[in-house]
Amino acid sequence: MGAGLLLAACSTAPIPTPTTSSVHRARTPVGSAPSAVAATTHSYPVSSGFVPLSFSAISPARWWTLGFVMCGSRQCLALAGTTDAGATQTSIPVPGKPFGPGVAQPPEVASIRFANAEDGWAWGPDLFATHDGGRTWAQISLAGPVTALVVGGGTAYAIEQPPASAAPTTTTSAISTASSLLWQAPVSSNQWVRVANSPEVTGGLAASGSSIWVSNGTNLVTSSNSGKSFDALTNPVLSDPCDDQALSASLLWSYCDNHGLLFLYRSTDAGVSSALIGHSVLGQPNSPDGLPSASTSAVASTFGAASVSTVVVASSVAGSPLTQSDDGGLSFQAVQSAPDKTGSWSVLGFITPTVGFAFWKHLSYAYNKNSAQLWRTTDGGAHWAPAMTAKSAGP
Repeated sequence: MGAGLLLAACSTAPIPTPTTSSVHRARTPVGSAPSAVAATTHSYPVSSGFVPLSFSAISPARWWTLGFVMCGSRQCLALAGTTDAGATQTSIPVPGKPFGPGVAQPPEVASIRFANAEDGWAWGPDLFATHDGGRTWAQISLAGPVTALVVGGGTAYAIEQPPASAAPTTTTSAISTASSLLWQAPVSSNQWVRVANSPEVTGGLAASGSSIWVSNGTNLVTSSNSGKSFDALTNPVLSDPCDDQALSASLLWSYCDNHGLLFLYRSTDAGVSSALIGHSVLGQPNSPDGLPSASTSAVASTFGAASVSTVVVASSVAGSPLTQSDDGGLSFQAVQSAPDKTGSWSVLGFITPTVGFAFWKHLSYAYNKNSAQLWRTTDGGAHWAPAMTAKSAGP
């Protein structure tokens, strides 16, 4: 699944009263082994005022949605879990202080990912971990913000961007830039360590089993042994900034930014070579190629790959439909129209070849003026419907 998205929306629910526990916060020097300390948690009732920010699923029936509720004039994070495909939502404790109302005051975490029913992480920019299904959380004391987190083969991988004032530097010609760090930990542990043989990291993190892919700014770099060694691929296409999704050790889909426009590629040999997807419909209304990236738009266009032949793409242009190809990119068709002309879709990804999820959202400069709704497909993206009800199973 893809990383969660920073979304927010208006709520008219009554101000809830949270339950809280004690808090400890710590930071460690850049590159040092982080510690894990108990974190403040709170639990808000999941109601019609709950607004999703991020999503993670381990099966078609079991998933978690990180979002927020109104708490006075600000917003407070809330975590909802379901074991019945969204028929009921259970409130789960979550860390994080109140935030907003403006986007210049973001939450401590905006993304959620679970590896199984017990082990999960909330991150971006801070990093928290749970190993009891969210009943308790620990803060992982990395020095800089966590910008990506994926799971593969029983291991969690995270990219840390060091603070500019303390970051190690990599010098190219006369330009000195901060390089990010790649960390790993067993999914059931808070013992995070630097990936010893990791190259310079600039983004594009993906994992499947013991295979890892990451960008170093010049090449796509891959490891087939959980980070023990890395090989730089000479594929010129995938050296661009890319959002990568690995469906197996060999099947890699990538949505790559070329001068502010996104182009969709698929590799069936672990990234050694790649093919442009949708070239036969390039320039046509439903083409996945040439859509706005995050470098030219407030929100990037997104995609979710279901299999070697099926992919769903969402343009960030307001009012655009969800489009799908089920023939390996030979053709794309609009499969779900926009509910209105002012919002946009964001594809979250697929949990099976048939079950996938997306957000329908409206963005603004204040969290309490935005909205988001979780949608689901059960037929590989051909049809979509709202996935989450307001019914609560209680805290």
